[in-house]
Amino acid sequence: GMWRVHDLAKILEKQKPYMVTVERGNDFSFLLLNRSGIDTASFDVGGAALSKEGYTAYLYGERDIYRPGETVQGVAVVRDRSLQPPPSMPLLLRHKDPEGRDRGTVKLEMDEHGLAQFTHVIPPYARTGPHTLELLVAQEVIGQYRFQVEEFVPDRIKVEVAAKKTAVGPGETLAYDVASAYLFGPPAAGLAVESRVRLVAASFAPKGYEEFTFHNPERQFKDQEILVDQGVLDAEGKRALSVTVPAGLQVPSSLEALIAARVQEQGGRGVAALQRVHVHPYPYYLGLRRLGEGYPEPNQQVTLEYVAVSPEGAEVPAGKLRAEVFRDRWHTVLRRTDAGNYRYESTRDALLLDSQAIASGTPRGQFTFTPPEFGSYRVVVSDPETGASTQIEFFVSGWGYSPWAIKDPGRLELSLDKSEYQPGETAAVQVRAPFAGKLLVTVEREGIFHTQVHVLAGNTATISIPILADYRPNAYVTATLVRSAKDLEPGTAGRAFGAVPLNVDQTTNRLKVAITAPEQIRPHTKLAVQVAATAGATVTVAAVDEGILQLIAQKTPDPFTYFYRKLALGVRAFDIYALLLPEVKVEGKSPTGGDRAMKDLSQFVRTEGIRRVEPVAFWSGVVMTDATGTATVTFDVPEFQGALRLTAVAHQNKQFGSADGMTRVRDPLVLLPTFPRFLSLQETVQIPVTVRNDTGNEGTFAVALTAQGPVTLEGNNTQTVTIAHGAEQTLYFTLKTGEAPADVRFTLMASGNGETTTATTNLSLRADLPARTVEQAGSLTQATTPLPFEEPGAFRPETLRRELRVSPLPLVQFSGKLRYLLQYPYGCVEQTTSSVFPLIYFSDLAKELDPTLFAKSDPAVFVQEGIRRLATMQLYNGGFAMWPDSDTLHPWGSIYATHFLVEARRAGHQVENFLYDRALEFLTNEAKAKPEYAWDELQRIVYALYVLARAGKADLGTMDFIREHQGKDLKPESRALLGAAYAASGNLQALEDLTQGLEDAEQITRQSGGNFNSTIRNRALLLLAFLDAAPNDPRVPKIVQRLARDAHSDLWWTTQESAFTLVALGQFFQQQAHKAPYSGTVLLGDKPIGTLTNKTLTFSDIQGTDPITIQMEAGYEPGAAFYALHSRGIPTDTAFTPEQAGLEIQRSYLTRDGGPLNLSTVTQGDLIVLKTQVRSLSGSLENVVIQNLLPSGLEVENPRLKS
Repeated sequence: GMWRVHDLAKILEKQKPYMVTVERGNDFSFLLLNRSGIDTASFDVGGAALSKEGYTAYLYGERDIYRPGETVQGVAVVRDRSLQPPPSMPLLLRHKDPEGRDRGTVKLEMDEHGLAQFTHVIPPYARTGPHTLELLVAQEVIGQYRFQVEEFVPDRIKVEVAAKKTAVGPGETLAYDVASAYLFGPPAAGLAVESRVRLVAASFAPKGYEEFTFHNPERQFKDQEILVDQGVLDAEGKRALSVTVPAGLQVPSSLEALIAARVQEQGGRGVAALQRVHVHPYPYYLGLRRLGEGYPEPNQQVTLEYVAVSPEGAEVPAGKLRAEVFRDRWHTVLRRTDAGNYRYESTRDALLLDSQAIASGTPRGQFTFTPPEFGSYRVVVSDPETGASTQIEFFVSGWGYSPWAIKDPGRLELSLDKSEYQPGETAAVQVRAPFAGKLLVTVEREGIFHTQVHVLAGNTATISIPILADYRPNAYVTATLVRSAKDLEPGTAGRAFGAVPLNVDQTTNRLKVAITAPEQIRPHTKLAVQVAATAGATVTVAAVDEGILQLIAQKTPDPFTYFYRKLALGVRAFDIYALLLPEVKVEGKSPTGGDRAMKDLSQFVRTEGIRRVEPVAFWSGVVMTDATGTATVTFDVPEFQGALRLTAVAHQNKQFGSADGMTRVRDPLVLLPTFPRFLSLQETVQIPVTVRNDTGNEGTFAVALTAQGPVTLEGNNTQTVTIAHGAEQTLYFTLKTGEAPADVRFTLMASGNGETTTATTNLSLRADLPARTVEQAGSLTQATTPLPFEEPGAFRPETLRRELRVSPLPLVQFSGKLRYLLQYPYGCVEQTTSSVFPLIYFSDLAKELDPTLFAKSDPAVFVQEGIRRLATMQLYNGGFAMWPDSDTLHPWGSIYATHFLVEARRAGHQVENFLYDRALEFLTNEAKAKPEYAWDELQRIVYALYVLARAGKADLGTMDFIREHQGKDLKPESRALLGAAYAASGNLQALEDLTQGLEDAEQITRQSGGNFNSTIRNRALLLLAFLDAAPNDPRVPKIVQRLARDAHSDLWWTTQESAFTLVALGQFFQQQAHKAPYSGTVLLGDKPIGTLTNKTLTFSDIQGTDPITIQMEAGYEPGAAFYALHSRGIPTDTAFTPEQAGLEIQRSYLTRDGGPLNLSTVTQGDLIVLKTQVRSLSGSLENVVIQNLLPSGLEVENPRLKS
């Protein structure tokens, strides 16, 4: 019989089912759902999954690669279960960075066509790598758009490798051509080309022989480079190359030749391509398998079958073969590694038990062997003449134990009469069964659409299935065959199961899209693109530089394939078959994943990593076709020489399509300059400029280079050159850079034969040493305060900039720390909390201290944004992870973030109950009494008790326990925090007892992780505890003075140090009485640069090294004003001293092969390996960032790019 219950999914959302029972008369049976699921792994039931509501979305954009600082433009196509536009509903677009961290969410509007257009600005500081935009409905992701953020310069040429044959053998010639052309059309004649051929191991796996093994793992093959060639392309932009494949190679299975080629422009930039060719080391391959199921027993004959298969996959007669059987015994030891860890090492002793000769002449045969005892056996079949070999292993069971069969005997084979159906048609399903019985046939996907029950008298049947529209784009026919209990014999299958996908109404919904555009246009003209689809369709058009798209091998957006992709079977089936005949999942060895091919290509791959060339890319947005089914968009093409790939995507209800085309953009006279990625100070640079003449006649051309910025051109800035038609020449311009960082703009102009063309490039002139900042701060204790520049000769004068702040607020001395926190570029739980914590206490002071930071947003907005971001890092238990979307708790960060939330709510900021209550609940659970604590754990527990007390939830029991049992182990700041926790609950005596004798924090080494301990941070915590509990304690001013000295003597503070110091000092200074008003003048040398009044004033961009003097007018009260002077610039070579402050760094340049590089022999186009080694000299360090300044002229390779 059959029983069906409706709306079961809603019931199961609230509770997890454990068992299903069924009774009929005296018969009883049950299903344990956690152990009785049918294994569908061997059936074709995988695919995509719809959302709970059935919505799905396809997102695509103008292109799939952008630079930091660019804007992503695209559209989301949203459809319901029937692939129709759904009704209007709220959509969210969430950005995730390469680490999977949430970088922001915005709302989108969807129109009546089911389209939601979006733009997304990539921050200039965005991490490079793969980014994702996720489209959400009701917090469920229904679609994704993946794109790369990379620093790049578009390619200007295209490179292809074409092999003469798809496969070669030993001793044969592997011949291939390298061809290259400029993207704007002409062949890349005369350009340098480098090519390499490498042999790598591959697997031979012919179709139809899946049960055979064509691999001998005992053989090892090390990658072998068989060709390195350097030359130039001929007049057609080609170079023919060949190499002989070595003979006699002994390989595990097969080989593959990776052909890599790199063509180098005259200026040194190169573009690469890769091609693969099969290399068959043997005239035929040997396959081997063991016949029979299960594990054989000792003294039971084992039959093995071999086969000889040609490289094309056909059986061929084998030569004289040798079969050998080995008995393996393994010895395993636990060995200590050089790193101090331990790992198991196993060695094998092999004993040859049998060796048989196999006669030649047959493509397939069998031989037998009788194992004498249980254990591990290996069988090797080889051809001594050709070297072909294969090996399998099997285990012989013992001690009376015989595992069950590995092959599943309970399988139904289902096949369909057509590959695709239309609604209203009828599908014929052929059933091939291992036995007769009762057959349940269903049509399923995320639910059950249709059921039938049949009695199968024989072992085959044909079932008719009516096709419904709900089955789009695919459903599954599943069948369960049950054998009658009276027919069930011991050891035989009682149930058979099968599944087959059913494709419905797919290809008829592919829209035909055509693009009409000119084959070639000139720069600075309009490009009109006409798209033909169907009347009333929505269309987007993109026109993007092919040199950008080939960096990532950009594919044409294909919404049809996405929406009509195969959906997964969402229905789960259960039975008690596993209790009748246990099933075994066969675990095979997956092929070795690898990036060997990318490593071959990466020796040529590169990115120029600077924005010296503006990307040429256009996006039409969504337009509609007219009654004739056409739409036209127009783009204004700028200065550009290359090719624009045109991409049109059309959508209308359940129909989708796309097409692409190409338009070349070029002048008859072309300039191709090659600039470095940046310029450095005081260096001489040669700029190669290639001039191409396609004007139709030979001519003499004048080429001029001009520059705006701190560079000078040496020699003549105008050169003349005679160039034949269809040819090119390279000129070199020499320039000298200045002594100060700046932006430089270069303009090239060429004229001749009645044509004129220009090319502009923007570069940054960067320092070759890191900038240095010097801070001076203090109170103005006299009417006249000179501030001389204390380090003459320390900075390059052109780079020095000073900024002076004068204020009646003592906190102005720490304004640099506040700016550092608010502009810190990262956003983990600690950094997010540190950046906004101080603003709780002195938001008004913050605006006065640094008005430029808060010109657009009030500090309260910063605080609320910090609260919102922390919510994205909260875990299920109320604690906080280090980063959004991480599931790993950060203990100290959790307490620190909760401390901020408590103080933010106390200060009147809105903190949602769910966030606040869960965070306090976590602290309550965390701060539990234990017999023993590690010192860092004890520090966290006391901090948590302090925060709970500040929130009015003091845990007096745990506080008393810690005080009584752990008091002697508490560090000074922890004693003060515990005392402050008691004070918050009214016990001032405990405060006095715990803080007796406390004067300062202990001197300790900074931690870069864990609890982020440091002397300064703990000193600030000590001060904060005193200010909360005993603000008039005479020790407070002393600790304030120590922190002030810390700020002046130690420039580089951690975010923990800066935040806690500002929080504590902010509270302290707010409690101090203000001095009398003042006025005065600021002098640079003897020239006034501004006047002072009784408010915070900032004097920016002070240049030169003249002394600064602050002159107060009569009646000034000493100590009424405070100052902070920040000097920043590039140090001189003589003043710069390399330093190792706890880290030892070694940088070395190596050749392609890893050997030492002679820098005096480096030539244009060489590959250089930069090796950086870092070693801590002060114990364990966490959260380390390495910034590695490269010399100008080097281009960083990027293996994520394809060309």
